[in-house]
Amino acid sequence: MMKKIMVIFNDTLNAYGGSHTLILRMCKWLRLNGIEACVFCTKVSNTEMTNFLKELGVLIENVGNYSLYKVKRTIKKYISGNREIKVINFTLDKWLDLEVVKKIYRYEIENIIYDIHPETFHKGKAANFNFIKKYVKRTVCKLVKKISENNAIVAMEELNILSTRDFLNLDASQYCPKIIRLPMVCNRKRNFDEIIEKGFDSNVIMSAARADFPFKGYLIGLIDDFVCLKKRYPSLKLLYVVAGPSLSVLMDKVKTLPSSISKDISINNWLPYQKLLDEMQNCKIFVGMGTSVLDAALQYKPVLTAAYNTYENKTSGFFSDNPFILASSVDGAKEAFASLDTFFDEDYIHYRDRCIKNFDAVFMNYNIDKLMPELLSLETKKKYSLLTLKESLIHVIHMCLNRFRYRNELKMDYYAQNIGMNINKRL
Repeated sequence: MMKKIMVIFNDTLNAYGGSHTLILRMCKWLRLNGIEACVFCTKVSNTEMTNFLKELGVLIENVGNYSLYKVKRTIKKYISGNREIKVINFTLDKWLDLEVVKKIYRYEIENIIYDIHPETFHKGKAANFNFIKKYVKRTVCKLVKKISENNAIVAMEELNILSTRDFLNLDASQYCPKIIRLPMVCNRKRNFDEIIEKGFDSNVIMSAARADFPFKGYLIGLIDDFVCLKKRYPSLKLLYVVAGPSLSVLMDKVKTLPSSISKDISINNWLPYQKLLDEMQNCKIFVGMGTSVLDAALQYKPVLTAAYNTYENKTSGFFSDNPFILASSVDGAKEAFASLDTFFDEDYIHYRDRCIKNFDAVFMNYNIDKLMPELLSLETKKKYSLLTLKESLIHVIHMCLNRFRYRNELKMDYYAQNIGMNINKRL
């Protein structure tokens, strides 16, 4: 009897972000194609997304934080059936959780890291002592090479691969994972000309991102550029759809501006996904990185791709000219102001061409109907745990330390989920 495939996403269901909308898209595709899908999460506070997933028939399992027993107990339910399990993680820590469980209980499961962040493997940078940084970096380097050799890492773009090589001092022979670009639902719109005309007549610059500085510090730099652009284009407006730990920094930046400028800057919290796409249709140009670049391009919008880890608004250029870059490093990036300034002088013909070119670039290179079968066909060389006993023990100790460090947060999560308390956490 042929085994069924079940895909498990080992992540979280907290606030909206690129990984969450990615999970939603992939789960929808899986269910439409008759494939079982499940999400292992640490929180279920994103009730909107949780409800979407449940409507699709996606199973949701809250395995909590730092609890290997819950992971083991939950995974056991699914491997006991006639299923072939493929687990997709977006972080190294999540991958390690499952590998330790596989090591202890001798499970054989496909366990994959989908690298969707340029700094997925940049571990140890925040350590207080150099010897700890060096130890962590050496340990991670050894792990990454081993995982890569097992074909268990997939990167969303070349930038992530180069970033990992640079940080861990690896060459192409040591680290060269397969590239599977972010899968997007690419539906051509019948009224695309109407959308493009509306965008051309708009005076709104838009960005949507998690306020996580300095990684997405371009949000600060874009405000500086907006101030300068207003001198030439007085009717311009700036719209942010933003939430996250650095939101207060962004708000404080806006407060320092004259009221004649700040009145034209709107900062909205997270919007439901469809409303976010509607707002994208209403803007003239989008500035951002990651999944939001593709979302905006699919709404027939010109997009400037931002650089990360800088408080300046730097860019690799328009997405239509660089369709394989969803974010860029500061090195080699240019000031975005000149591109924005020139852009607002473009006529309708050039604007329309750029919009259509943007959509076509996503359709040709990021189509979910092409990329999901590619992801599902990926096979690791070995399904049993790659970890040594020592590596497993180190991760268990690390989890115990984190459980102690974040014990107050874990208690709040427990009360919120089991006693029904409404806890508002400070952004």
